[in-house]
Amino acid sequence: MSDLDSPGAIAAALHRLEPLRDVPADAIAELVQITSVARFGVNEAVFRQGEAVGSVAWLLLSGRMSVRVATGPQQRIMTDVWPGEIVGEAALYAKGPTRSATVLTTAPAVALTIPRSALFDHPDQPALIALEMHLLETMAKRLRSTNNVLQCVVNEQRAHVAEPPRPASSPADAPRAAAPRPARPEPPERLSLAQRLARWFDTAD
Repeated sequence: MSDLDSPGAIAAALHRLEPLRDVPADAIAELVQITSVARFGVNEAVFRQGEAVGSVAWLLLSGRMSVRVATGPQQRIMTDVWPGEIVGEAALYAKGPTRSATVLTTAPAVALTIPRSALFDHPDQPALIALEMHLLETMAKRLRSTNNVLQCVVNEQRAHVAEPPRPASSPADAPRAAAPRPARPEPPERLSLAQRLARWFDTAD
């Protein structure tokens, strides 16, 4: 990580990221001054699911992270985070909720720490505006992905609760008096939508 030890090196790394390539160099230099840099080792938690949402997000400069969601006793890997992507963005817009996922590093990582206050104290800062536009696009993609997951679960739920019509009975179907009555099969398991969501996240590819 020695190549990111100076403000100039950090500014150069920022300028190479897709969201900031068209931002003037002086605006990127200012962004470095109003933010800070965080460094993480391998398998280190940036934040954990259920923690207070806090007031900062992270823009990954180098390395890699993994987003994981716990459903019951298991933890599911949702996506990898690459340089140029932001994690913890809920902290920039919401107060009070807890983190909805755990973010762990899968390689040594360097990230720019973006405080919520920077967005309000520097509303016209070009680099921050570019990052916000990038973040809105990222959130829209995540919402579409989540909607697809929810639609799959809803379709599974509808198919699960739908029962085929029973055939009309006839005298030939009536059991004989001496014949033992066959045991009725157990009804199919009925799960709530929340239970099916949890099961889907535990088992889906």
